Amino acid sequence: MTCRDAVSLLGEYLELTLAPKDLARLTLHLAGCRPCRVYLRTYGETSQLLRDSATTVQMPEEAKRRLRVFLVEMLSKDSR
Repeated sequence: MTCRDAVSLLGEYLELTLAPKDLARLTLHLAGCRPCRVYLRTYGETSQLLRDSATTVQMPEEAKRRLRVFLVEMLSKDSR
């Protein structure tokens, strides 16, 4: 497995949805590749920060209203 292959699997690895065969290959690669372990740690921390911020940031009511208006306009254009 190359580092590029390993990086492409990290999302599924962190979500615990990686196929057993790929999990075994990735685990073996990570055991011998320090740069990929560092990348995995950074990827995991970044993902956690995004999840944390997504649950604490509220969209202002005016932005919600404008988004609804925009979506209705787009939907009405598509239906023509």
